[in-house]
Amino acid sequence: MTNLVLCTVPHTGTQWCVRLLADQGWHELGLNYSGNSHKFPHLYHGHCMKGSQLTFAIERAKRGTPVIMPMRHPYRVQESWRRRDERNMGGLIPTYRNMLEELLPYVRVWLPIDGRPIDQAIAERQLDELTGRTLTYRWHKVVNSKGNTWDMSLAKAEPTEEIREIRSHPVFTQFYGTIEDEDKDRQSEARVWQEMEHKEPSLPDEL
Repeated sequence: MTNLVLCTVPHTGTQWCVRLLADQGWHELGLNYSGNSHKFPHLYHGHCMKGSQLTFAIERAKRGTPVIMPMRHPYRVQESWRRRDERNMGGLIPTYRNMLEELLPYVRVWLPIDGRPIDQAIAERQLDELTGRTLTYRWHKVVNSKGNTWDMSLAKAEPTEEIREIRSHPVFTQFYGTIEDEDKDRQSEARVWQEMEHKEPSLPDEL
């Protein structure tokens, strides 16, 4: 039985991870749960936007419970926050900083929701080895995507300078490449989108 900690930045794939594990035998509990153990493995879940939850997650990690973390491109995450509740956008950057500055050393497995197939295959192997089980992964099954950003083109993103700074962290370049190369790709794709949007539809030939 392998208990796990899931302490996430909201809208990075949290519910996808919860569903993945809950459907395969884990029981979701709060990070501050202090009750009895059960015959099934526990998934201690919370968000690292809250100081107390972050503290509970780190304490559990120090006692040996592995931390897993979903990975999603920060530009898509920012847009998801914006579409859901723009008034609370101020919490996004501090939450990312909590994750990168406090929780990062304890993360055992990253689950790249929008990553390359090779990165997803590596994540599958790592989580299977960690749990001692062969799990079923449904990478393309969208869970709770109210903001409709799960497959948003990065060319359509409007990242702030703060989220660009977050994006440049090595943990993200590992999955998405350098921000410089990505900027070039985004600019090229944006030009294609603009050309498509401004191109007048052609009329069918007269019979």
